[in-house]
Amino acid sequence: CIRHWLANFQHKFGKKKDIKNQLWNAAVAHQPKKYEQKMKTIRQTHRAGAVWAEGQELPMWTFHMDNGARWGIATTNHGESINNVYKGLRAMPVSVIVEMSYWKVNEWRVARLQQAIGRELQGHSIAHDVFAQMQKNDEKSSKHKVVLFDRSE
Repeated sequence: CIRHWLANFQHKFGKKKDIKNQLWNAAVAHQPKKYEQKMKTIRQTHRAGAVWAEGQELPMWTFHMDNGARWGIATTNHGESINNVYKGLRAMPVSVIVEMSYWKVNEWRVARLQQAIGRELQGHSIAHDVFAQMQKNDEKSSKHKVVLFDRSE
């Protein structure tokens, strides 16, 4: 979880919100070039923090080096949702915890299925979150300049 990794940074160097935000941006950069741009800025403003960050295992905290292992997920919020299910259940027998987990996950699946059916009835074939990300990427890519490559030139 990059958020927890950044908490370790803060524990070591104190609350430096600007550097923390820059480290977050470096961590979630998917392209090595963008990662390097972010780290260059960090090196100029907080050399010790940059040295510490780059001394950590890069695949553990950077998207561009994780070979897609995190699927673009930067935090453990998904796991925290399950932890919410267990609030108040800690002292219960394991069988109760398993049963409550089953029913909560089932409830979430049914809700997602209903959302998917609703989108399908509206003529959409892609999940809302995925569609929103595709629109965002499409908008971003419209600002890119494409240069055709011709071997003869």
